[in-house]
Amino acid sequence: MTASEAPRPRRVRRPGADLDALIARARAEVALRRGGRRYLADLDAAEGEGGVWWVLGRPTIGFALIRERRLIALYVAPEARREGLGRQLLDAATRGRSGARDGLALPGDRATKSLFESAGWRARLLTMSAE
Repeated sequence: MTASEAPRPRRVRRPGADLDALIARARAEVALRRGGRRYLADLDAAEGEGGVWWVLGRPTIGFALIRERRLIALYVAPEARREGLGRQLLDAATRGRSGARDGLALPGDRATKSLFESAGWRARLLTMSAE
């Protein structure tokens, strides 16, 4: 996929059917990772309180969820990765005065950490949990 063929992020008020399907796929993938179950519990609480959704493609191949200037979730379908789509979502999610200024990454998720670092973000907090 070339840069001109890549979908542009668009803002939506709430998930639609294709986004719901991608969210379910993301949840299944995250649940298998270290810290994933705790992250999903936190995500459930954040989703229930609303937020701003950014989505890519029709049908949806990627999404970002922002709540209170925190990037709660960023996901690109595996078959669409390594095309710069995660960076497009991150750029859209952080743009403007109400854009995200904090984000979350699972322990050992080097791809997400590298994406944040490539955009100039730095790790500043490590949260420990007995769960």
